[in-house]
Amino acid sequence: MNTRYLLIGSGRVSRHYQAYFIQLGLNFRVWTRHEPRFDLIALAQQATHILVLISDPLIESFIQENKNLFERKTVVHASGVVTSKLAHGAHPLMTFSSDRTYERSVYESIPFAVEGNLPFEKLMPGLLNKSFVVEPEQKTLYHTLCVLSGNFTVALWQKAFSDFQSRLGVSSEMLLPYLKQVVSNLETNPDAALTGPVARKDLSTINKHIQQLEGDNFQEVYKSFVRAADMDV
Repeated sequence: MNTRYLLIGSGRVSRHYQAYFIQLGLNFRVWTRHEPRFDLIALAQQATHILVLISDPLIESFIQENKNLFERKTVVHASGVVTSKLAHGAHPLMTFSSDRTYERSVYESIPFAVEGNLPFEKLMPGLLNKSFVVEPEQKTLYHTLCVLSGNFTVALWQKAFSDFQSRLGVSSEMLLPYLKQVVSNLETNPDAALTGPVARKDLSTINKHIQQLEGDNFQEVYKSFVRAADMDV
């Protein structure tokens, strides 16, 4: 049977899936909740695989509301934390830009976290991405680590970019070689990638930094990272 995808949703993840599927030449249609339900009924009847790409809090209720419509279909959601008896989970371990899509090689490099009840090639036929199993009871931990390492580091770099320009009068581009080397060090030897005063346990410099951040919300962020490194401040 030829695979026919129905993508539910029009947000960032859906747009990236659409770009990838176009690059792969896959057969897919898209339905959003702004469109008539009649269209959903018709598209669901034609689909073999339904990807529910909507906000996490809405996934379970949306699938439940359309349970009869989705019978005998392979229903997959992309949440990193939701588990449901009504659908399979396949979370793409990637950060998706809001203003641009990616090249095919980037999409093909994305590993997917699946729950193990069906192999990835059954969940998303036509994709040759790597996959790994995360048991349902471990999904929250998995997603916590993704957010901690990915989303929060973005907030730190946004702070540095902004203050370089607004407070130091230095172009944020000057930070790019440093950023690239940080990433390279993490890729080649993550256990030895931490450098600077925290790695040296240089409390004198650390305390100067903390004083410099007086009145700044990132002062507590700095302190929390130092505490996480088992140093007293």
